[in-house]
Amino acid sequence: MDVVKKKSFWKKNRTIFLLVFSGIVISVLVFIVSQVIRPATMTVKKSTLLIDKAKYDDFAITVKGYGKLVPRDIYWLSSETEGRVDEILAKPGMPVQEGTLIVKLSNPELVRKIKEDQSTLVSQIAINEARVQGFDTSIISQQLAIQVANSDYLDVQLELDALNNLRKNKNSAISELAYQRIKVRAHSRHVIWKTEEKKLEMLKLDVDAQKKSFIAVIEQMKSNLVFKEKLLDSLNIRSKISGVVQQILPQIGQKVEAGASIVKIINPSDVIGYIEVPEVKSNLLQIGQKVKLNLRTAIAEGVLTRIDPTVSDGVVKIDVKFDTSSIQGLRPDLSIEGEIIIEKLSSVVHIRRPSFSSENKISTIYVYDPAAKIAYRREVQFGKVSSDQVVVSKGIKAGEFVIINNPSAWLSYKELKIN
Repeated sequence: MDVVKKKSFWKKNRTIFLLVFSGIVISVLVFIVSQVIRPATMTVKKSTLLIDKAKYDDFAITVKGYGKLVPRDIYWLSSETEGRVDEILAKPGMPVQEGTLIVKLSNPELVRKIKEDQSTLVSQIAINEARVQGFDTSIISQQLAIQVANSDYLDVQLELDALNNLRKNKNSAISELAYQRIKVRAHSRHVIWKTEEKKLEMLKLDVDAQKKSFIAVIEQMKSNLVFKEKLLDSLNIRSKISGVVQQILPQIGQKVEAGASIVKIINPSDVIGYIEVPEVKSNLLQIGQKVKLNLRTAIAEGVLTRIDPTVSDGVVKIDVKFDTSSIQGLRPDLSIEGEIIIEKLSSVVHIRRPSFSSENKISTIYVYDPAAKIAYRREVQFGKVSSDQVVVSKGIKAGEFVIINNPSAWLSYKELKIN
């Protein structure tokens, strides 16, 4: 009887073990060889590099922003009443002087009301004049009534005076009753005379009051008429300053509401910088900081005069005032670049700011030796950061050349050979 011998685990899986072991040995050998024969330096083309020379001088910490020129003052012209555009006498970009007629509007209803008011005013003046003549006639009539009453009184008073003289001389033949009647009549005539005079005084006061009322009504009507005539004149849209027409909103035939903006006038030479600064840098901004403006055709020094309190689309908007009198070719919407000076440092080493640099951080950079055409890896300490410059606190001397490209692809090499 034959006995079946079982194979051991090693014999059964020997081929697999040998293959795995061989793979591990080969990988280790490849790694060792690669490390042994790997070159100590890497060759980099100089044309692909950004190289800067470290400087030792005063350094300004700045925040950079971009924007445009905008008019310092904008004048919107409007009508004080509604109207329809009949004529446009200017175009955007056209210079105008103060008082220049730009747009004509019309309002037939307003014209009709003015004519009605003019006619009503003339009629009311005529009515008032007729009433005043009636007042004068009444006064004259009352003055005549006073004269009649005075005459009657004087007649009776003369008779009474004569009787009094006779009675003193005891020559009067008139009875006591007749004498008393004459005396009462004289008193009555005196009262009538004084009453007529009082009536004249009251009549004059009433006439004066009514004349003042007439005058007030006429003045009110005239005031209303002047106001409407002013509204009518406001339909002629005239420039209030010497400047340039920048925008005319309505078209011919279009209806315009009272107070609606119609024409935009600006002074093209009186402009300010309107700059957008990244939100992350806005905490460094302060009113009064100096700003260097690149106007493409000129460089100007300005002052930060306003900081927008709100953030919009990740930026904060600021206004920069500068002297425009000596700069030619300024116009609204001209693109500009602004550099706000936050702080000035004296006598520091600084280089063009690499994209990988951070304020007060240690980093690795390559220092280039032009004579040897080799760049050496070096650890540096960055200091304060500006918009396009960074202070080097440690690791670089003034006059040395540095490669400011991102070095992440070369960090395993101590040296770079520069072709």
